[in-house]
Amino acid sequence: MRTYEKAHNGKEQDLVYDKQQKAVFHYTLYNRDYKYQKYLSLKGKNINDEIVSVESLDAFDLIRDNKKGYLQGELKEIASKMTEEDNAVILLMKCKK
Repeated sequence: MRTYEKAHNGKEQDLVYDKQQKAVFHYTLYNRDYKYQKYLSLKGKNINDEIVSVESLDAFDLIRDNKKGYLQGELKEIASKMTEEDNAVILLMKCKK
């Protein structure tokens, strides 16, 4: 779910419904492979019990962000080997256990 506030210049906030607590919460997801706060969003429905969402990261954007020094970890390693003609990287989001 997502809210959209007209009064705050179109600020969007993501929401999630917790079935166990029967409550709605705001959430923010960060990609830990970015040195600055790269936000992610839960899109669509769960893929299976382990993967809750997917995100497509374009090669052009990854190469640019790597050159600017924004990437770290595994994503930096992947981006360092890419060309702009490569396919997008598919990021699988899983819940912490």
